[in-house]
Amino acid sequence: MLPPDEPRGSRLPDIPEPETTIIRRTIEPLLDIKQTSQLLGMTPRMLRKQARQGMIPAIRVGWRWLFRASVVKEWRARAAG
Repeated sequence: MLPPDEPRGSRLPDIPEPETTIIRRTIEPLLDIKQTSQLLGMTPRMLRKQARQGMIPAIRVGWRWLFRASVVKEWRARAAG
C-alpha cells in the first residue's frame, strides 16, 4: 500500500538488479586495399590477386576487399619467418 502523500503510479516496484557479466569487445580496424598494400609493401593489384586466390585472409564486401589488421600482421610475421 502506498503512503497517502504519494500519488498512485508514481512509485516503481522494487525489482532486484539482475546479475550481469560485462563483456568487453574491441572493435578491430578493417584495412582497405590501399592501406594493406602499403603495410605489406606490395601493389594493390598483387594484393587483390592473392586475396582472390585465398593466399591472404580477406573479407569481400561487394567490390571491396577488406583486411583485419591483426590477421594481416600475423600473416606478414608467418610469411617473413
